[in-house]
Amino acid sequence: MAVPKSGSHFDSDIVDAFLSEFDQFVTIAEAHQSDNERKVG
Repeated sequence: MAVPKSGSHFDSDIVDAFLSEFDQFVTIAEAHQSDNERKVG
């Protein structure tokens, strides 16, 4: 069941929280990359 207008806006609090911790997000993402992703990127 689709929710009308779902995903049509950004919650600014969520965006702010993500951006304020972006460096930590990148560090965690890089730590969890597969060997194949490391060779490509």
